[in-house]
Amino acid sequence: MEKVYKLDKLDKKILHELDKNSRIPASKLAKKLKISREVADYRIKRLIEHKIIRSFFTHIHSEKLGFTNYEVYFKTKGMGKEEEGKLIEFFCRHDMVFQVISCDGAYDLIVHLVERDIYKLNAIIQECLHSYGHFFISKDITLITKLLHCNKKFLLDKNNSYPEPTVYGIKKGFMEIDSKDKEILRLLSNNSRMQATEIAGKLGLTSAAVIYRIKELENKKIIDGYSCAINAPRLGLAYCKVMLVLDFGNTIRERELHQFCLQHLNVTRFLYCIGHWDFEIDVMMDSMQDFHKFLKELKGRFSEIIRDYEYVTISESHKFMHFIEAYKSNIDYF
Repeated sequence: MEKVYKLDKLDKKILHELDKNSRIPASKLAKKLKISREVADYRIKRLIEHKIIRSFFTHIHSEKLGFTNYEVYFKTKGMGKEEEGKLIEFFCRHDMVFQVISCDGAYDLIVHLVERDIYKLNAIIQECLHSYGHFFISKDITLITKLLHCNKKFLLDKNNSYPEPTVYGIKKGFMEIDSKDKEILRLLSNNSRMQATEIAGKLGLTSAAVIYRIKELENKKIIDGYSCAINAPRLGLAYCKVMLVLDFGNTIRERELHQFCLQHLNVTRFLYCIGHWDFEIDVMMDSMQDFHKFLKELKGRFSEIIRDYEYVTISESHKFMHFIEAYKSNIDYF
């Protein structure tokens, strides 16, 4: 089992600021926390080296580029490590797959992907079923209609210093961006701290042109912030996902559930979907005991509208991308 890394107060403050804006310059971060630039740089480097920070990522609104988000859940049986590895690799190599995670509980594997064309999505699923279908007990697919990415309020145990969540979905668009903008998105997607000078050197642009293009992508809300992904197991945290079937007859209680998720310190994201589930909540807790307390509170407070539920504990993330090659390969759409 991986040794748990203990964060001190300064580590938590640094993660707090990087979670709100991972593109913040080290000099500005240092000034904000009243430390030296050298200490800020050293601490960030140490958090990366100890694998606390998995990546600095950019919030990219794929729906504004014409894509729809899906999640596919698989429950498996009789699958050995070799076959499991091949299944994971099958999804990891696909251009339109954002995330591939292993989990325990109601499902064993969850795949988050995007597509414009439902028939292309079906082709991927059918290809998977032809090769691995005999290992599946069940397969469920949901279409994500709205996703709220919340900052990790548990780092400082308070709500008031965090911005509003990043909201994905609501309205689909077909914005046009050129090849240079796509390359900027690709470079910033999983390295949001990359400097404009470095991007400029890679793209053959001036730093001023890169800064202008980033600002335009932000103004169009194609880029909607910058954050950092943390390694929950490395910090000894239980990372869990709760999937709910809701009774939509009580709109007041629905809004209260929404507000509950917004305000809870340990909720890192929640989403609305169409499919086997109606609502999902991701949480990071200090322990599984704390998670079960959360689950008991959730079921007790919203028993009138929760018709059914399942949950999984996330054990490993095999792919985590905020820019997919499908953005580049579907040039004809732009």
